[in-house]
Amino acid sequence: MNDLTRVARVFIYTALLILSVIVILPYLWVMGSSLTMGQLIGRYGGLSFRAFVPEQVTFENFVALFTKVNMLRVLFNTVFVAVSVSVAGLVVNSMAAFALARLHVRGKKVIFAIILSTMFIPFELMIIPLFQVVRDLGIMDSYGALIIPAIASAFGIFFFRQFFLDVPASLEEAAFIDGAGLFRTYWQILLPLLKVPMITMAIMTFIMQWDNFLWAITVINKEQLTVLQVALTYISTQSMFVTNWGVIFAGVVLAAVPMLILYLVLQKYVIQGVATVGIKG
Repeated sequence: MNDLTRVARVFIYTALLILSVIVILPYLWVMGSSLTMGQLIGRYGGLSFRAFVPEQVTFENFVALFTKVNMLRVLFNTVFVAVSVSVAGLVVNSMAAFALARLHVRGKKVIFAIILSTMFIPFELMIIPLFQVVRDLGIMDSYGALIIPAIASAFGIFFFRQFFLDVPASLEEAAFIDGAGLFRTYWQILLPLLKVPMITMAIMTFIMQWDNFLWAITVINKEQLTVLQVALTYISTQSMFVTNWGVIFAGVVLAAVPMLILYLVLQKYVIQGVATVGIKG
């Protein structure tokens, strides 16, 4: 290794270290504040050590968080919706992708182009017509209103289609020769080959639904169906004059840490799945 290469590597690693510290510090500050008594939050400014590590650790903010709302019910709602959308989305989007990638259907490229075009439409523009559809179906204020509209995903169809295009056609032909039908070929032959993209899409969908706020607050008015992000917003707006930052920080930790752990544990699948998405048309 020559001197120039060594200097370049030192520069790159130093830059990455600085960026990592910039990203991690806010998380540490929020976690430290969530374990600090409310009246002491903000006493130490800047990069003071006590701004990140409290003098006296307390869990009163988390106790207050679970006291102000039925947080166990909120967490159940959030997990139930996220898991339901993730599982149903894997089935629906992979089946649509299989049809667009492997079936010989006239006009499927046009259909695929129309599906992809919906990715460029901001959700805020679709929320009113989508709300009207949900209302006309009579599923307002129900789990169905949170789950059904989120199942089909243009990105999910695109994601799975690229992997189906990479599967050798010989596997499909061999299955047909052995007497396998179309659905059996999809379910027993091709789908098991998509383990990595399935896990990747499940993680991405779960995280998106965990952070769902705008749609949830639009279609849900019942307190017993409240999801996490909406509940945290209610907590932050309960007091008109005094904001309990300790409870808010505790809520932020509750919302962020599980997803951070989930990603760290399964990040190899996400990286591998995204990095190996084909570019076939």
